[in-house]
Amino acid sequence: MNLDNIEVIILAGGQGQRIKPVHPDLPKCLIPINEVPFLSYLLSHLKKIKLSHICIATGVMSEQVSDYALKHKDEFPHLRMSREETPLGTGGALKKAIKSSRFKNFLVLNGDTYFNINLEEFLASSEGPFTMALSLMKNIERFSTVEIDTENKVSSFNQESKKDVILQNAGTYSCSSDIIKYIGDSKVSLEDDVFPKLIENKLISSQVFGTPFYDIGTPEGLTSTIEVFNKQL
Repeated sequence: MNLDNIEVIILAGGQGQRIKPVHPDLPKCLIPINEVPFLSYLLSHLKKIKLSHICIATGVMSEQVSDYALKHKDEFPHLRMSREETPLGTGGALKKAIKSSRFKNFLVLNGDTYFNINLEEFLASSEGPFTMALSLMKNIERFSTVEIDTENKVSSFNQESKKDVILQNAGTYSCSSDIIKYIGDSKVSLEDDVFPKLIENKLISSQVFGTPFYDIGTPEGLTSTIEVFNKQL
């Protein structure tokens, strides 16, 4: 696989309502973890395997993200911005970034989650127009779950589960530009609007990893992420 033919899209335009009481003046991707912006960890992860073509899809407080990107232009010369003027949702932001790209294949990351997997292997094994990375984890807090069929196609998404072990969406995807056919032109959520269409047509493949993922989108998630990063990174 030629990684030069893949662009990474980091979805970093969310409102961040749940974490706003803790960090009201920062976009989620710039929330500090041990005094280092969270985005820095994502970019370092990409740099390790030489994924150099990167697009940050921004919305709320986009100027701060642009300023951060400018400061790191020498380190990431192929980094660009895709800014939404009005809220587009995760699906709309992805569509806008893809339409402004010269690439046909993409690695998509949520700007507020960290999943420490081998991204090169994930990309090499991805299938079809959309592949979702899933984390196999204990259902300690009775999370919602992703269900897959015998062909590893996603069959349901965000269903409540009382199972002891579940699959969770880790906010890491591989997709082709064909995906924009399933994304509307108004404000669109990947999770609520696009995934149901793809599931109905059996177009979401999956890969399961026994690796935990970290989400800083809530105060509880931020606290646990800081604790883990203190020990591991």
